[in-house]
Amino acid sequence: MNVQHRLRLPALLSALLVTIVQSACVGGRPSPSAGSAQLEQQIHNQSNGLIKLVSFDKTNGVDQEMNGVKVYEMDWTAEIEFLGNCMWGAGPFGGDSFTAVPGWPGGGLDAFNPRFFGKQRARKGQRQKIEGKFMFQKAEQGWRLVR
Repeated sequence: MNVQHRLRLPALLSALLVTIVQSACVGGRPSPSAGSAQLEQQIHNQSNGLIKLVSFDKTNGVDQEMNGVKVYEMDWTAEIEFLGNCMWGAGPFGGDSFTAVPGWPGGGLDAFNPRFFGKQRARKGQRQKIEGKFMFQKAEQGWRLVR
């Protein structure tokens, strides 16, 4: 082996090592933008166009392994804005957190109408701080939301 080939070999090995390390880090953890996109999608799917996401911040994250599967728990805080007067929330029996129906109960027994029962009143333009957790699972094509 001549001197020129011996000099190229360490440079080639260094480049290969850098490439391998960088490849391993791609998709290392779900990004805050992945969390924001998930929350925005949930709000869109549940709120009947009455709620929008204003801000999203990842506050913490934990790498875990469950039954040999890599998972990542992302804690977050966010701010939402109401785009119309509405009643919103999961209600007393659980369900989707961002369910929103236009208007407010008319009074009397209307407060017990299943549309409104157990939900919170919100005014157009009102903002609300919220917090939660997402659990992502590592898959072949990246990370996917589990809950």
